[in-house]
Amino acid sequence: MGLSFEDLDTALRTGHTPKPHASFKDFADRKYQYLNSPNADNAVAFHVDRLQGYGRHRDALWPPQRAPQFFRGTDSQWTHLDGTSGQPSERRILDASPQGVNGINGSITLPTLAHLKTTYGLTANIVFKAALALLNMHHTGASQAFFSAPEAARVWPTREGEPDPTLPNTMDIPGPTWEIILHRIHLDRSKSLLLWLQELQEEQALLTKYASAPFIRIEESLAATDPPASKHELHDSFARRQSFNWLPPSHHNFTEMEQVQSLSRADIGLQWNFTHSNPEKGVVDVNAAYDD
Repeated sequence: MGLSFEDLDTALRTGHTPKPHASFKDFADRKYQYLNSPNADNAVAFHVDRLQGYGRHRDALWPPQRAPQFFRGTDSQWTHLDGTSGQPSERRILDASPQGVNGINGSITLPTLAHLKTTYGLTANIVFKAALALLNMHHTGASQAFFSAPEAARVWPTREGEPDPTLPNTMDIPGPTWEIILHRIHLDRSKSLLLWLQELQEEQALLTKYASAPFIRIEESLAATDPPASKHELHDSFARRQSFNWLPPSHHNFTEMEQVQSLSRADIGLQWNFTHSNPEKGVVDVNAAYDD
């Protein structure tokens, strides 16, 4: 959406058609060809290995699901996963206030974030991801936490080997490239906090590398080898329950437009949006929106 807004602002300001971007169709075609490729096989195998046995750990899910589906905002005319019509009595309003849609906003200042990165190679998103995992474990009493996260996956999909270096910069693709991944974070109390964070940082590099793995193939593979899990439980119960989203600071300097509001209607029980708004001072803004 960022490129679309920038182009619109430029067109309004200059009256000229913005320059063309990299072809999203080319990306989509390559992604389709990738879905059942050797590279996709490797990516799926990586995720299946780390998520194996997830269906036996429903006690690690938080927050508890209090009604069918996960909705924020209006839930009229909703249906069950099998397509049957939902009844109003099944989705009673849990909170009369619309606060869940807009979310609760906060801000925290951690001046040592820059020190953690320069000294130990720990990025701010890993620190907050670890904090969210600990928050989950505090509420569930489990030794692991599950929550999803969108990965940008800004890489040209390829069936084998590495992407062609002559392809355009993926940051110039005017469309979505992201994929949803499910985090599974274990806490080993025999390890130091620093070692645990460093392991999470190392795992994040692999999650980024294999972010383009087709989620449906991961789900199908796990359902075939993990009997306690139903075919779509990875997505419908685990991934949609809670989401961690690390957003870049907004650098849009529009001259012809002004953003007045931003609303999300994603079907997610609890969505965390973090923005490292002032890296020099260690300021991170937080928005938590939830199923109300």
